[in-house]
This record gives sequence, C-alpha cells and structure tokens, in this order.
Amino acid sequence: MRIYPLLQTVEDRDNADEVEERGPFKCISAKAWLGVGYYFWDRFEKIAHWWGGTCYPGGYMICQAEINIHKDDYLDLAGNTEQMERFSEFCSAVESRLHKELTLSQIIEYLKKNNKFPYKAIRAHSIDCGEGDCFFRMRFIEKKSSYINLNPALQICVIDRAIVSGYHIIYPEDYVQVV
Repeated sequence: MRIYPLLQTVEDRDNADEVEERGPFKCISAKAWLGVGYYFWDRFEKIAHWWGGTCYPGGYMICQAEINIHKDDYLDLAGNTEQMERFSEFCSAVESRLHKELTLSQIIEYLKKNNKFPYKAIRAHSIDCGEGDCFFRMRFIEKKSSYINLNPALQICVIDRAIVSGYHIIYPEDYVQVV
C-alpha cells in the first residue's frame, strides 16, 4: 500500500536546510496520542495549517513525505473496521484485567516495549480535534447535530522511520525554493 501525501507540521526556526536534511522529526512527548513516533497528517493540507497556527503561532513549516507500507504492517484505527474491533476488544480486556482506564498511547507503548506490536505505522481519526474553516462538516439531516466530516483530522504515527521517503518542505513558499 502506498499512502501519499503525508504532511508533518514543524515550528519555523528559520532552519529550512536543517529541516529537510534531518526530517522527519520524532515526537517523544508523553502527550503523544499514539505513542512515540513520527507524526503526520493524512492528505488534508488545511489540517496541517490548522495545527501549525494552533501550535506554532510564531510560524511553522509543512513538510510532505510518503510512505510505502504493506497493509499488514499498518494498524488502521480510522478505516479498517476489523482492526478497530480487534484492537478495541484487546484494550478493553487489558483495562479489565488491570482494573483501570488506560490511554491508547499507554497500551501502544506497553506493546512496543514488550515486542508485541508488529506494526510500522498507526492511522487514527482525531475526533473533536479543533474547529474552524479547515474542517468541512456537513449535516446528514437539517436541524440535527449529526454530521459527516469530509476532511477529518487523520493522523499517522510512523514507528519505523525507514518507510518514510521524499521528505521536503511545501510551506511556506519562501522555503520551497530551497528544495
């Protein structure tokens, strides 16, 4: 399977050459939603801009890359209903056994540390992730709250950096000339 384009939003520190040379950049924060990894937005550039404006008010860059990955090496919690069902059952069983609520990140990191996480990347839909004109929500029925989001905030956390290729800046345009 080939996923393209993936977009990583990073702080603009006036270091375009370094970003293209050293990117993508790994997130090791304890607040990382899907555990430690290289975080990208799936396809929607408006979402990458929203994230940049939210997290980096002093300025940001958006870098594009692609990954080549077989479907069996990819945990798709946003589109593969069979994987979603199996993983949710597993998470529930772990929480039940431990008698406590865990975060998705905690479960993923536990599995990785115990060599029980066979995936090279994870894809997830960030529900309730922001508001604004970058999200295109359309109601199913008038005067009802139910809607579809036609450009959702889909995140991809790449665990194995080796599957990432073609990393380069696409925004701001001043840096694109550096490529």
